[in-house]
Amino acid sequence: MKTKKPKKWDPVWKIVLAVALLVLCFFRKRLIPQDHAALTALGTGLTIACICLSFYWIITAISQLSLQGENKTTAPSKLPSEPLKCLTPEELFAFLEKEDIIDVVIDNEGEWRVGTSSDSRSGRYRETRYFDKRYYIEDTEYADFSEFKKSFLLALKGDAVKIMYVGIEDMAVDI
Repeated sequence: MKTKKPKKWDPVWKIVLAVALLVLCFFRKRLIPQDHAALTALGTGLTIACICLSFYWIITAISQLSLQGENKTTAPSKLPSEPLKCLTPEELFAFLEKEDIIDVVIDNEGEWRVGTSSDSRSGRYRETRYFDKRYYIEDTEYADFSEFKKSFLLALKGDAVKIMYVGIEDMAVDI
């Protein structure tokens, strides 16, 4: 099943809405009559809730902005003239299935990026757990491995997969 990337404007809208809520909180005395004790108490409670929500939105938006584009790595600007390795599609699939985050550039009558991306969460003792694994071909992501394989085989020209680059987080690795 294909999935769409999160919209790049979502974090920006969170920040804009958070700032708007903070402005409303700042001017609450002009919006809520101060001679009514129940409304003043309710306004104070809503103000505290809105401030907490605004800070939460700002923190998550900053986190999203800093992580945006971090799942995929970038290949070097100059690739070798000869492939590093030639694999069968099945060998490539086995490699991608065991890796949580990997970027592979192949020569498929032109430069072509495939790989995997995952979200991660640090647990106790600084162990990293990966979840929500996705497979991708260029800019199309697949949550289902069988859909990825099907699309890959339909687009592959030839029988061999010519590996030009393999990397994890901008660092080349051996395959």
